[in-house]
Amino acid sequence: MGREDVEALRRRIVAEATRRFADSGYRATTIQQIADAVGIGKTLVLYHYPSKEALRAEVLNAVIGAWEAFLPRLVASVGGRDVPPEEVLGSIVAFMRSHPDLPRFLLRELLDSGSDVGALLGERLGPATEAAATLVQRDGGDAHAQVILAGIVLLGVLAVFKPGPDGALQGPAGEDGGLGERVLAEAVRAVSRALG
Repeated sequence: MGREDVEALRRRIVAEATRRFADSGYRATTIQQIADAVGIGKTLVLYHYPSKEALRAEVLNAVIGAWEAFLPRLVASVGGRDVPPEEVLGSIVAFMRSHPDLPRFLLRELLDSGSDVGALLGERLGPATEAAATLVQRDGGDAHAQVILAGIVLLGVLAVFKPGPDGALQGPAGEDGGLGERVLAEAVRAVSRALG
């Protein structure tokens, strides 16, 4: 197996672990389930990631890395223009939609009482969050706190309502009918009002 093949396999393992951890949680997911879904043996997963905790750490690194790459692009795309909060929020929602397991994984991790993800997010994303806060800063109020609140609200909505085959957010238990999309639209409106 060449170096590129090894890296592709590692990405597949991390992607499947992210999906499984997002769907079932870290504790309920087994290495065997991840291996079966990737189509390899458990020993091969453990060759690349010597423990489930090591695999979780790699998933967390990949998830936070995606945010670390996105936030500076968001700031650069605005380029100092005075933009309405809806435009910034739309970019954040589009990013989360393109990574559907990311919000669900992060929410599960944030709610897990033993998880260190909150501190890690603050440490690694602090500077990028500060830069993003300048995009929505208005007179009065703490822009950093407003951005964090906006992120939590959107993260919660996108974590609870899983995308269906067409990409539209579905209601609980996979129910269609636009509930997820309506809740997201209302959350964006509410956050926009709070920021504006």
